[in-house]
Parts: sequence; C-alpha cells; structure tokens
Amino acid sequence: MKYLFLTFIAAACVAMSLAYHPASAATLSDAVADLAPQDREKVIGAARAFLRGQPKANRSANDLGWDCQAAIALSELGEPGAKERLAGIADALNASREQSKTSGKAIGWAAAGDAKACVQARGGRNVPAACEGSTTIYAFQSGLAMACLARAGSLLDRPELIVTAKAAMDYWSRHRFAKEPCKECVYFATSDSAEDDERYIRNMNLFIAFGASEVGRATKDAALMMTAKQSVRSDIWERANGNRGYLGKLDPLWTSRPGEAERIENHSASMALLLKVMGATLGDSSIDRQAETVWRDWATCDNKRCQTAGCKYWAGNAAQCQATATAAHCAFRLRDKLAKSQCETYLSLVPSLGSYGLWAILEARP
Repeated sequence: MKYLFLTFIAAACVAMSLAYHPASAATLSDAVADLAPQDREKVIGAARAFLRGQPKANRSANDLGWDCQAAIALSELGEPGAKERLAGIADALNASREQSKTSGKAIGWAAAGDAKACVQARGGRNVPAACEGSTTIYAFQSGLAMACLARAGSLLDRPELIVTAKAAMDYWSRHRFAKEPCKECVYFATSDSAEDDERYIRNMNLFIAFGASEVGRATKDAALMMTAKQSVRSDIWERANGNRGYLGKLDPLWTSRPGEAERIENHSASMALLLKVMGATLGDSSIDRQAETVWRDWATCDNKRCQTAGCKYWAGNAAQCQATATAAHCAFRLRDKLAKSQCETYLSLVPSLGSYGLWAILEARP
C-alpha cells in the first residue's frame, strides 16, 4: 500500500511538471529533432544568436513580449544563458510599465506610435491603436507583458515580477464588457480608452486572456484561470457562430462592413499560437481545438483578400511569404501535414529567425 501511494505521488508530480512545462522536449536539440538537419541547424543557430543579444534601447513592449516568450521557451529547455536573457527582457518590460497616478501600482503597457500619423488621424473616432499616447493602456502589449512577467517571475524566482503582472491584471479586470456574447463568457476591451468602449476585437480579447492564464498559474489563482477560460469561450462562440474575421460580432463595425466574417488576416496566426499555449496551460481540450480551428482558417484562406492583398495582410503561403506570422505553421507541425509542409518551406526560405519564429517552433507538441 505504501509503495502504491508513493507511486501515485510520483506520478502526480510528473504530471504537474509536464503541466507547467508545455514542451515535452528535454533540450533544444530534442525540441527540433523532427526537423531536417539543415533546418535544425538554422533554428539552433538562431536561438543561440538570440541568447547572445541584449534588449535594444526603447524597444517596444510588444517586441519585448515576443522576445520574452522565446526566452521562456529556451529557459525551460535549459539552454545556457537563457535565464540571463530572460531576466534582461523582464527587467526592460517591468521598467516600461505604466502606473496608477494614485496608487503607484502597475496598470499595463502603452503603445508607441508615429506622432505625425497620429495627429492626422485625430479627426475621426476610430483613432489607430498606437495613437492614443502613453496614457492609454493596450490589450496587445499588456497581455504579452503580463504573461511574460508572470512566467519569468516563476522561472527566475523573482516574485516582484509576478506582483507587477498581478497588479496590471487587476486593473484589466475592470475593463470587461458588460455586454457579453454568450453565457459565462468574458470579453476584454481593446484598451482602457473611452474610444474603445464598444470595440470587440477578437485578438485583443485573447491577449488579455493569455495574460490572465499566466498570472493565474503563477499566483495559483483558480478564479483568474477561469476568467481566462471564459475569455477564450467568447472566441469559441465567435467561430461557432460563423465569424472567422478580425472583429467580434458585437462590434458596431462588424455589421456595417460587408465581409467582416471572412476578414481572415495575419492576426489569426498569433491568435492560434496564443490559444495553443493557453490550451496547455489551462488544461482545456476545447481551447486546444479552437487553436487548430483558428490556425486552419488562416492557413487555408482562399478568399479574394487573402489571395490579392499581399504578405502583410495574409502570409499563410510559405512559398510566397516568409513573414513573422508565417512561422505560426511550425507550432502545429507535429499535428498536421499541411502545417509540417508549410513550416518546412518557411524554414528553407526564411533568411533568419526572430523571437516570434523561435517561439512558434519551440511550442510544437503532438
């Protein structure tokens, strides 16, 4: 009986370990063992070049966020220097946070925009996302940064990073829409600006869900992890009700613009990647299925926009495009023949790999 009990405890510990580390590979070489030799060499070379680098001055929160996810994946694989690189990225993100003027607590991260372009855009209500200035907090940057600091805080044993992420998530919890698309769903705002108080944007909602899932895990907050699931549930509802596009169906522009339901673009690639990671973090197979559904919507898009708008709009054909988003195929390569083929084409043609590409490649698992 004692032996069986100890065996059960050991098995539980292994399960918990695997739940925390999404990649089952033990080393970087293991993580890319399925790739052709020349592709393995390219990925390993890019990873080690990335680890030798240092955060550039004034690097944006979104770029630091992608860097952080690559550094986390490499840290979990035990790559030498990965934790040092992760610490530098986390410090840069932590330093760039916006704080409450009254409490001094973190509230999120802003976006940097081109001043001239923003001035020209001020005449209309729908101001571009990077134009509100440093007083506006955005879902894209904040979700990535919260996820980064929460995971980095756990990996580096630096609780102050988790405190920052949790404070920002507390602030974002106030920016949930009262009008929700489905029962037990949550939909997060695009920003904390009044300009966005009716904007339902699918990928922005998922960036905050990503932050919530990682903060919930780091703080062992079951309620926050449930909030992340409910946020994803909103996206599952969107797809189940015929929406494959960028905007949510409750957005006022969704019904006024023909074709919004099929406005599949490169945002979908990042959505699929976020969903894949959250499916593992939250242990929810419905999220995992949504990840594959969103990836396939993007990967197989054949409408007129996807075929004519160029790689900045849709980069799902790796033979024609080797954009940042194209790397998302690699996250699904162990599950799907199309993803594997596209990933192989991408790796054979892309001249270099950035942090987003590294993250996508290292997130592949059956």
